[in-house]
Amino acid sequence: MSQLIVDLKCLKDKAARKCDVVNNIGDGNTKKLDRIHSSERFRIVARLVDFLFCESGKRRTEGFFCKMVVRNLHCLDITNGEEGMCLYMSERLFSVHKDDPMLVSGQVLDIRIGVWYGVHQSPPLFEIIDFKILSKGDVCTYCEFIRSPLGESFLNISNS
Repeated sequence: MSQLIVDLKCLKDKAARKCDVVNNIGDGNTKKLDRIHSSERFRIVARLVDFLFCESGKRRTEGFFCKMVVRNLHCLDITNGEEGMCLYMSERLFSVHKDDPMLVSGQVLDIRIGVWYGVHQSPPLFEIIDFKILSKGDVCTYCEFIRSPLGESFLNISNS
C-alpha cells in the first residue's frame, strides 16, 4: 500500500532520512554501498507546474524522458504551500498522456511514485509510476476529506 502524502516537504524529508540510514550517514561510516536499495511507494495529490525534458548522457537521468514539476495544493492551507519538487517520468508514461487536453499547468493530479535509494540515487530519485488527472469535484472532495477528523485519522494510519 502506498502512503498518502499531502505535503511535498514531508515527502522530501522522509526520503532524506531514509537516504541517510541507507547510506550510513551520521554514524562515522562514509562508505556508500554500490547497489540500489529497496524502494518505497507513495501517493501524492499535487498541482502540475511544468515538464522539463531530461538531458541525455547523464547517468542519474538515464532511462527517463522528462521531469514533471509539481507543487503542493493551496486548498489544504499547509505551511509549505509553495513547496515543489521534480518527479522523473519514462517516455512511455509521458506518451500515454501527452495529447490529453486536460494536462495543463495548474491541473491537479493524483500521482503514484516510487522513491529509489542507492549510490546512483543520492539524493533519492522520485519516479512516477502512474498518475491521473482529477476533476474539480474530486479535488474539492479530497480537500474536504483531508481537513476532516476522519481524514486526519486516515493520514495517521497511512503514514505510521
